[in-house]
Amino acid sequence: MDETTNKKPHSEKNWTDAELDGYILDILRGNKSVKVSDIKARTQNTRFNNVSPAAIRRHIDNLQQFGELTGFFTISKSTEKDISSKKQISYTYESALTKSEFRLLFEAFSRIKGVSKKKRDKIINFINNLTPKDFISSLDYINGFREDTEENENLFKHLAIISKAIKNKTAVRFRYNDYHSDKKQYPRKNSDGQDKLYVAYPIKTVVSLGRYYLICRHLNHDNISHIRIDRMNRVVEAMDIPKNDNSSLLPDLPKHLAEHIYMFAGETISAEFIIPEKLLNDVFDWFGKEVLIRPFDKGRFKVSVRVNEKAMLYWALQYCESVIVTSPPKLVMAITDRLKTAEITYYEVLSKEKLKS
Repeated sequence: MDETTNKKPHSEKNWTDAELDGYILDILRGNKSVKVSDIKARTQNTRFNNVSPAAIRRHIDNLQQFGELTGFFTISKSTEKDISSKKQISYTYESALTKSEFRLLFEAFSRIKGVSKKKRDKIINFINNLTPKDFISSLDYINGFREDTEENENLFKHLAIISKAIKNKTAVRFRYNDYHSDKKQYPRKNSDGQDKLYVAYPIKTVVSLGRYYLICRHLNHDNISHIRIDRMNRVVEAMDIPKNDNSSLLPDLPKHLAEHIYMFAGETISAEFIIPEKLLNDVFDWFGKEVLIRPFDKGRFKVSVRVNEKAMLYWALQYCESVIVTSPPKLVMAITDRLKTAEITYYEVLSKEKLKS
């Protein structure tokens, strides 16, 4: 008889290490305390049935190191004796975030625009795989996503390049896209028809109104600008431009964001306006609690704020039925001119539509 006939057939490994990691992590997440023998028993009738207890322990050790390295979770180990007085090691999974913190993370991510459904699902699923098993997280319960979102495929690559440039105090060179009537984005052009190139020193990246913005200083300019990162195209570090530290231009980021509610660039002014009491919530939501509020007359208040001039103009127009801007005079004039122009435009266009019908 051939001696090889007495040997057990070799069990082929039909799974990857990453797949086994995911399988074990899923079991750990769903139980308060798990032993290696419990995991081994779970593998019966699965494609992981040929994994050894030693391999399970090794993969748990790897997951433990991954959790400590990333800070996503911890896997603690405890020893206890069974009925035969043998030592048994148990593993306990604990997420770094509470359920309410995971909910906040999901909902915050749902408000970021410019991320495609495919990439959004990938990130959501990754986060979901780190949550406690009894945490109810479904895309059906998360609001704010649009299925028709057009994503700049290089958005996260550009964010990485910009972050590196901020660290290195180098400038970045890029093109900037605008939408055309065909609903597609194209780079802005110079007068000669060539793509317009921009050079700027990045200072900070922020998320405002659901969009990624770059706060920067354009080359040969002293003022701060705000640029939509999802509209930036072909971003590279401009190594041929001298390095420059521009961080002093933005000493107080929270104050800057409070003053630039729509992320418009330009002058910050002192403005005053009158509001009814019902708009107090909106004032605090938009401008924060640094505003000065004092009674004006029955049921109304006068508000003083430091704010970007263009942003105040648009905010006042948004609430024009309830808000009366009283200072500065230049802004008051700009608002009244816009309202008059809007009235004339509406009248002219609607008159033409009426004649057509």
